[in-house]
Formats: sequence, C-alpha cells, structure tokens
Amino acid sequence: MAIHHLANGLIRCANLIFKLIVILLRGILSGLASAWWFGSRATGTIITSLLYAGFAAGLPIIAIFITAGLTIVSAEQTRSYLIYGSLISLLRFCAVAVLEVLVLTVAWIILASQPVRDSLRSVRRSASITAPYALILTAAGGWIVGLPGTFGPGRIHVGWVTLVSTSALVIALIFTQFTNKTHEESEGDAGIPRGGTARSPRSARRDGARRRAQG
Repeated sequence: MAIHHLANGLIRCANLIFKLIVILLRGILSGLASAWWFGSRATGTIITSLLYAGFAAGLPIIAIFITAGLTIVSAEQTRSYLIYGSLISLLRFCAVAVLEVLVLTVAWIILASQPVRDSLRSVRRSASITAPYALILTAAGGWIVGLPGTFGPGRIHVGWVTLVSTSALVIALIFTQFTNKTHEESEGDAGIPRGGTARSPRSARRDGARRRAQG
C-alpha cells in the first residue's frame, strides 16, 4: 500500500514538472516570437526611414546637378539663337528651360515637407504669374541685348521674339486700360462713386436732406 502511494506521488510530481517545463517552453517561444516580430518591425521601420531620408536628401542634390547640366545646354542654345537666329536653338532652349523648372519643382516639393496637394496648389499659383514676368523679361532683355547690334556693328540684334513679346505687352496694356475705363464708366452710370459702393435711394434721400438742413 505504501508503495502504491509512493508511486502515485512520483507520477504526480513528474506530471507537475512536465507541465512546468511545457509552460516554460511556451513562454520562451512566445517571448522569442514577440522579440522577432518587434525586431522585424523595428528593422523595417529603420530601413524605410533611412531610404526615405536618403531619397529626400539625395534627390534634391541630384536635381541640382541635373539642373546645372541643363543650364549649360540652355546657355549654349541661347547663344546659338542670339548669334545665328536659329529657330531650332530657340525651341531647344524652351524645352530645356521647361525641363529645368520641372526638375526644380520636384526637388522643392520634396524639401517643402508639406502635403502634395498644397504644393501643387502653390505650383499652379506660381505658374499663373510666371508667364507675364517671363514676357516682360524677354521683351526688356531683347531690347537691351539687341539694340547695340541693331544700330551698331554687334552680331546680336533685335529679333522677332523681342518684337512679338513687346507687341503682346503693348496690347495687354491697352486692353487693361480700356477695360478699367469701361468699368469706371459703368460704375459712374450706375451712380457708384469711384472706389466706393452703390447707395440705395433711401440713403441718397437721407444724405440730401441732411445737406439741405446744414445749408
């Protein structure tokens, strides 16, 4: 009988030890799995951050070098157009200039660190005011650079690009003046003072009565 109880006790102790070993192994495996999961996530996050940082820091530098190379090309095409009047050189210069602006715009969007929608809205707003300034710069630069050759021995003279841009500016100025004058005349016919707002008939009668009382 004592041997039977001793055997049962030994079996229970063995089962308890086995359960403890199983629980310990499960804990170790769970800890290793969690450590692997956290380690892989951390490694992925670090790699992604490094790639993004390298992309954000390297692409603007690459864009600057690309723009520098394109500037050399555009300068050569500008020289060819100014001296020889080559239309092909002018078209190449325009294409290279547009490419330069696009490359620098991409670099600026990356460095701005703001939502892409806001950056694109700013790009559209800047593009809307770039054309008038480019037209003014083309006309003024063409006359400044081309006058010595037009009336002197220089090789660079006023060309059709300068004449067309100047004509566009003159037409735009005349149209703006005509539009402003028409607007002012329409305001005067409507009884609106210049720079003011329309008054209601009741307000006009009240002001007239006040002036008569003061007189």
